[in-house]
Amino acid sequence: HGDAVNLRERVGKMIEADEKLHSETSTHAQPQNMFYPTLLSAMASLGAFMFGYSLGFTSPALPAMQGEIDKQVFTDISCNGDKASSDLGSLFGSIISVGAMIGALLCGKLADSIGRKYSLALGAVPLMGGYLMLCLAEHYAVAIMSRVITGVGVG
Repeated sequence: HGDAVNLRERVGKMIEADEKLHSETSTHAQPQNMFYPTLLSAMASLGAFMFGYSLGFTSPALPAMQGEIDKQVFTDISCNGDKASSDLGSLFGSIISVGAMIGALLCGKLADSIGRKYSLALGAVPLMGGYLMLCLAEHYAVAIMSRVITGVGVG
């Protein structure tokens, strides 16, 4: 019986302390400008958007790469002339995940050393570089490497 009374007293003191803490902080809290935190949150969430965009990019790109559209995409002969085979198309679509794994492994240590804000900003560099490489790719191997680099950026 004594333990139950002791427990009730301790719980009562904890509730009083919590109410006191909340009443002190709420009376002294100043309204904050929420624009900057909201902007930073929106910018950080673009990483998830870019990963989805990067994965979905293969859907409209593969028909042109596989020669279903009358347009030459690559100049190297390793793609059956100017057409990518089905296996190479699958590789193009899935290799971004390998880059994302590499990026995910690197970002933890990077965030610890330079901080989350700067590591998010630094993640945009391989993302932009990968898309730039992809835009300029004339050979299938360059397109594959650009997808790996893009994956590092979204990872």
